[in-house]
Amino acid sequence: MIVEALFWFHPMVWWLGARLVEERERACDEEVLRLGNQPEVYAEGILKICELCWQSPLRCVSGVTGANLGKRIEEIMTNRSRARLSAAQKMLLAVGGALAVALPLALGIMNAPLRAQTDWQAAAGGKMGFEVASIKPSTLETVRYPPFPLDGGNAFTQTGGRFTADFPLVTFIDFAYKIAPTPDQRQSMLAHLPKWVATDRFLIQAKAPANTTKDQFRLMMQTLLADRFQLAVHFESREASVYALSLVKAGKLGPNLRPHSEGPPCPATGNIDSPLADAKVFPSICETYMFERTPDRARVRWGSLNTTMPSLAKMLTHVPFSGASAVDRPVVDETGLNGAFDFKIEYVPESPSLVANEVQRAGEPARPAASEGQPDPDGITVLAALREQLGLKLTSAKGQAQILVIDHVERPSAN
Repeated sequence: MIVEALFWFHPMVWWLGARLVEERERACDEEVLRLGNQPEVYAEGILKICELCWQSPLRCVSGVTGANLGKRIEEIMTNRSRARLSAAQKMLLAVGGALAVALPLALGIMNAPLRAQTDWQAAAGGKMGFEVASIKPSTLETVRYPPFPLDGGNAFTQTGGRFTADFPLVTFIDFAYKIAPTPDQRQSMLAHLPKWVATDRFLIQAKAPANTTKDQFRLMMQTLLADRFQLAVHFESREASVYALSLVKAGKLGPNLRPHSEGPPCPATGNIDSPLADAKVFPSICETYMFERTPDRARVRWGSLNTTMPSLAKMLTHVPFSGASAVDRPVVDETGLNGAFDFKIEYVPESPSLVANEVQRAGEPARPAASEGQPDPDGITVLAALREQLGLKLTSAKGQAQILVIDHVERPSAN
């Protein structure tokens, strides 16, 4: 009845409703006869009720509706015996009903990341393209960097609709589809592609409407890559080894993790510029991730203002650790924390194998680590810093990872 009320407009719901009424009446009739009542008396009682309702002079009466009346009376009078369900049949029926409910829920959970990959595109306005664009091969002598980072974050500075950037094609693909693949995912994505996709640089200069947002630039880049590079991609959901990001203690944040509402505000325009930019604080830029070495070069500071936990989880695979990312699997946010946060941590760079071992030993005290060949007795790894400074931890798990698969790509056509 709830489904009928919510989806009253759907023809399949009408058909299901009619079938349910028919089955309900049949079950009722079978039970009445099973209890020993005479078929003639029961059928006559039903017909009398129908006759009274049909002849009633009242303007408003209880409706008597249902399946075909003639067929119902015929089944009552014949009183055919019905087979009873065995225990095994009842169990099979219960399992079938449970699967009918569980399978759609499971499929929905599995495809949730894929919907997240497309929801931002719909919110940004769907498919769109640049007003005009040019693509040229580039060299290191002509590097042109955009005024905002080509990453998966929201840090953005209005450019008046102008886009200029000089990167390998793979960087533009990451930006266009708002992805941040792990090293293993990157290797899998590029394994069957020509080497120039990751090595050759291209200068892209384009013009869009003056008020174009970062996500709209992404959509325009998707169209440009499809038109000029003949790029064709799709997302696949694959089971993979992941790290689950969660709170060390439920409901308790670490000393260096706080809600953004309790810290310095970001500009109302959403630009990368921060009111803290000229202050000697870290981090000083909103909605992007900052990295810097400490003055003694022994440690790394990492932080951000106005970020979300899913974004933090995604960026954990891209923290620099002596030139490589130590978090070598996708990270899934399971903190349960909603809203925006400010954070900063300070740690000593570690090798991937050492950090992977520390994930397995989650909960043990962090051991001292060395940086750039020099021992640092006061240094801690990034995972220990996450626990002590942010109140977060990583644990090994299995989960669904959304992988971008490149089906086809060509060198760009001429301008």
